[in-house]
Amino acid sequence: MLKLVSKSSGIQLLEHSYPNIGSNDILLETIASCYSKGTEQSTAKNHQRSIIQKVIDNQSKIFDLISKKEFGTLFKKLNDQRITTINLGYSASARVLAVGDQVRNFREGDKVVALGPNANHAQYSVVPSGLCVKIGNKVNPIDASSAAVASIALNSVQLANPLIGSNVLVIGCGLIGQFIIQFLNISGCDITSIDLDDSKLKQSLIHGSNSSLTTEEFNQVKPSDKYDHVFIVIPKLEEELWKVIGSATKNNANIIMVGAADLNCPRDIFYKKQLNFMSPHSYGPGRGLYDFEILAKDFPKVAKIWDFRSNVKTFIKLLCDKKISTSFIDIFRIDSSSESSLKEVLEDKTGFSTIFDWRNSKRLSKGDSSLLKENEKVKQKVINFKNVAIYGFSNFARDAHMPAIKKNKELNFKGVFNRTPVEKTREEMLDHAKINSSDIGTVVVSTNHKSHSSILKELLDKEKLVIVDKPLCTNSEELNLIIDLNKKLNPNFMCFMNRRYSEHTKILKDYILGSEGPFHLDCLFNVLPKQPNDIIYSEGGRLIGEMCHHVDLALYLFGEPNQVFYSDNQIESKISKNENASILMSFPDNSSAFIRYSTMGDSLGVKEKIMLSFDNRSIELRDFKMTDLISNNSRKTLLKKFDKGFDNTWQVISDLLKDGALNNRELKNMKDLDILTSKILLRA
Repeated sequence: MLKLVSKSSGIQLLEHSYPNIGSNDILLETIASCYSKGTEQSTAKNHQRSIIQKVIDNQSKIFDLISKKEFGTLFKKLNDQRITTINLGYSASARVLAVGDQVRNFREGDKVVALGPNANHAQYSVVPSGLCVKIGNKVNPIDASSAAVASIALNSVQLANPLIGSNVLVIGCGLIGQFIIQFLNISGCDITSIDLDDSKLKQSLIHGSNSSLTTEEFNQVKPSDKYDHVFIVIPKLEEELWKVIGSATKNNANIIMVGAADLNCPRDIFYKKQLNFMSPHSYGPGRGLYDFEILAKDFPKVAKIWDFRSNVKTFIKLLCDKKISTSFIDIFRIDSSSESSLKEVLEDKTGFSTIFDWRNSKRLSKGDSSLLKENEKVKQKVINFKNVAIYGFSNFARDAHMPAIKKNKELNFKGVFNRTPVEKTREEMLDHAKINSSDIGTVVVSTNHKSHSSILKELLDKEKLVIVDKPLCTNSEELNLIIDLNKKLNPNFMCFMNRRYSEHTKILKDYILGSEGPFHLDCLFNVLPKQPNDIIYSEGGRLIGEMCHHVDLALYLFGEPNQVFYSDNQIESKISKNENASILMSFPDNSSAFIRYSTMGDSLGVKEKIMLSFDNRSIELRDFKMTDLISNNSRKTLLKKFDKGFDNTWQVISDLLKDGALNNRELKNMKDLDILTSKILLRA
């Protein structure tokens, strides 16, 4: 079993023995665990110090124990310092594998969040049932894994009990600080955030802060008597900062110290304005109580008191309602080969925190089944990405995808799934269970545009490689969900942008790589107008469905633009709808791309005309049939062939697959390009 531990030599990912389960415990298979950089890095750093350093730092406490002749306590504390390995982690999401004979509220298969010192960064853990809360299937377990951290923040806000419109100051915008800001925003507070880090301040504004100040800027704030509540989420406050807080707060204001900190606070600050000091109890009342944690008994019903399980349930509900976000937390997938890159993640001082995704790690084998009940088995899901199926029996699927897949000897075409029955076809029709089974590793989504994002999410939950016909999505809300999903889970998907891999495009790419810039790319779509009631307009429109090809082409050739300008003009009559749009992009190397879409030309004209100009030369591409080099007042044909890149795209996809696995690095580049294309088209 893989487990993240702190040793004297540093934090390491090691093989460990499997845990034993007690009567009131739950055996969990970890889905994700949330690593708190502040708390856990501090714990590990302290553990890695020598005994001599620890004795010197705690000499006053040691002499106090000697003077009181409490030698038993002294020897125990000294012996505790000799522990060579300590477990890390206190917040995780998991799947229940087995329960102790005294556990009644959980059963095998339940998804839960686990809290406390046993909810480690490990593949498997045993946690008291009272420290587990069911989460159901509506919430993403990756998001839910931060429940303990979020509950610390929520408990602090619950304790302060701010009123709507309260002026609140949050000092420290790290992981817990960001959650506090989000909860305060939901509560209708006016929030000011303070931090040394500009990136954290920017994130606080995204989460709901009305204003932000650096620590230096706050130290210069004039007396205002403004704030009703002050949340302190940093390990230490200097006396100068306390003085500013004292002048900035109202009489009887609340000072909430979140976590352990060196207060170093002058008494006069509290005395003059009779400020209230509050120190929230971890995730909430009940933490540390045997009956509540171990025996899972209910916390006594007391008005205005939220126990920690109530706080966790509230956090999960807010996640489901999309009122709270965890998208600012980085995701890192754990497997047996990740130790080298894991070190970089742990030592990285930027960012807020990291959620470890354990779903790719090695699972229990049959020989380990004694850990569970006799009849319990844990099966490892094996997905062969070379087995390809199509979701949606569209004309494009029939005429383009299927021939290309069948032609590729590296791929195995398994059939088609369609929501409605399909008549008169020789293709194998798959049912819903089959398309979702592990036998199908790659699925091509060839349905109506509006359904792309929802089907994508559905299939990604099955851990497949999903290839979506353009467009990736049809609106900004769908795009944001995809971006959020990509940040948290790093799923396997791409958009089928075939023109990118045409032989004609390769000529453009080769000239760019072999020539000095800058370059100018001019792309024109010349198509006929459609009727205003055409179904395409309920599916996101023609621009995102067609113009996307040329936007993607420009990004593929030049990379991410530093500026984007838009112009569009739509003329609608009773019989037709004319769409005219232009996008101008500039790039860091001074290259540019001008992309035009017009429905006002004649059908006899070239439908797609692309011209790359550079160094007194031009390469002209017409309808992906003909590519000419224009130079020195002459024209030379470089390629005469109809090729929109269908076969080549499928060759690129098959090249991503080796022995049924995936080239994740190349896939990431493709995903980034697809998401950027959608951002530009949707002006997101």
